[in-house]
Amino acid sequence: MSLTKTVYNLFFRRSANIALATVIGVFAYERIINKSAEYIYERRNQGKLWKHVQPQFKLKTDEDEEENSGS
Repeated sequence: MSLTKTVYNLFFRRSANIALATVIGVFAYERIINKSAEYIYERRNQGKLWKHVQPQFKLKTDEDEEENSGS
């Protein structure tokens, strides 16, 4: 009974507390869903995304051409 009374006094006694708890809960829920979906998407597409294949397509710079030309 003590836990329920404490929760009631902290969150549900005033309507402003209910609104604040709802807003904080919505932001936390959104972050959890977003991070979970991003993790699942990246795991399913490992090796197919640009950040994974970008090193394979490194453009030659002037310095690289100078080094390869030798003397």
